[in-house]
Amino acid sequence: MLQKKATSTVTWTDTTAKAQTLSLVTYFSDWLTATTSPWTGAVFAGSIDLSGNQDLLKIATAGNYAYAVRNVSGSTNFYVFDVSVPATPSQVGSMSLSSTPADIAISGNYAYIASNDNSQELQIVNIATPSAPSLTGSYNASGNANANGVAISGSTAYLVRAQGSDKEFSVISVTTPSAPTLTGSLDLSDDANDVAISGNYAYIASSINTQELQVINITTPSAPALLGGYDLGGSSSNATTVAVSGSTVYLGITSNLYTLNDAVHGTPTLTSTLAQGGTVNDIALMSSPAYVFVGTSYNSGELRIIDATTPASPTFVATLNLSSDSNGVAYNSTLDIAVVANASNAGELMTVNHP
Repeated sequence: MLQKKATSTVTWTDTTAKAQTLSLVTYFSDWLTATTSPWTGAVFAGSIDLSGNQDLLKIATAGNYAYAVRNVSGSTNFYVFDVSVPATPSQVGSMSLSSTPADIAISGNYAYIASNDNSQELQIVNIATPSAPSLTGSYNASGNANANGVAISGSTAYLVRAQGSDKEFSVISVTTPSAPTLTGSLDLSDDANDVAISGNYAYIASSINTQELQVINITTPSAPALLGGYDLGGSSSNATTVAVSGSTVYLGITSNLYTLNDAVHGTPTLTSTLAQGGTVNDIALMSSPAYVFVGTSYNSGELRIIDATTPASPTFVATLNLSSDSNGVAYNSTLDIAVVANASNAGELMTVNHP
């Protein structure tokens, strides 16, 4: 909710020569939405230059912090940033995880990492003390296929992997973070590149040319079931990223953002297509009002912000040129800012806010 505080103060001297003051405080809710999008005036706020030349890959955020993973193995590749003051973000913690991380999700005091480590495809990091993150537990998925994406809902993690001899979709109980256990799994027949959760359904960005979006019923965690999906008309390109809000699904394929409606679960329908000008690398959502933040490789505007209040006709409200690819993006509802994992060697973390 957009909120504006207005204070009116009157001072006077009464008949006894004493100073008197009366103040009236009023809050206006959603005061800007009736006239213009608050994100129309989106601006670059601040950045952090990390040592080394490796990109930040993906990013997640909660409260005053952002958590990011870096495209490197054998050295520092997990970072904690304080973004409470967007103009001056600061690194407060870091650690080195085995192998190269691919994705990150946050829930409570833990970060969940999808990894290329063949013995730790899921890594769980304790972030209760931001300055001292530590590995709490891990899960070794059968086979050698890399993990590509992870999502968390309650005490369950959902892990997706590249195609291999083993199943690409895993349901993992993290009730005990130090000892995660497999609850169920499902063969998806091709690379599963990203995953998003809404209620009892998981949405997969897939490499299958006849079903780039896959919908899985996860009502029974021990027996996930493929309900159906959507074929983007014979496209030979892979879906790389997915996000969902309610029954509205956002899917990134090459340079297009597709909006789909999955009100009838398992039979999604295409609502709109919006070209982004460059490869869609990541999608983040602001739920109320509905805005979509898209990290792209578009060299004239790597971060694109979209008003999606009318899913059938999404419109750009801002495009920011960040001088290098936006590999990952997350929206922080507490601070009402966007944080970007960037490919720039001069500013791997960037913050974006609006007036």
